[in-house]
Amino acid sequence: MEYYYEAHIRKLKEVISTWSKDDLIDLIIMKADSDYGFYRHIALMIKNATTDSVLIHKWNEIQENLISLSYDRYIDDQQEIANIWEICEDIIQFLDENEAEQNEMKDILQDIIEHDYYADVSCDEPMGELAECLSEKLN
Repeated sequence: MEYYYEAHIRKLKEVISTWSKDDLIDLIIMKADSDYGFYRHIALMIKNATTDSVLIHKWNEIQENLISLSYDRYIDDQQEIANIWEICEDIIQFLDENEAEQNEMKDILQDIIEHDYYADVSCDEPMGELAECLSEKLN
């Protein structure tokens, strides 16, 4: 016996299977207009699924930690903040030693700025350092 919601999920899968990757990304981004969490992360994962560079991979790791932080009531001294610090340092070191795609760096910098350096989840210091590094690389 099929549950009510399972029939809806099956129908939704059938409809979505006919959509292009760009249609899916547009739909998810539309849902994510003010939310940098779940939907935005999914859109980034889909968008970069075929061309996942080191920089984008690291940025997606940061996004995963930010999503976890957004669900916590008290964010001080969370492991995710330490993870974000470490990943930001990794990205800065990577950028010092390697060339990166200009568009990727611009997108990440824009995201950091649009979200006020993620100060609402106490990540403004590592994001500030990363933004500074990205700005220097772009100039």
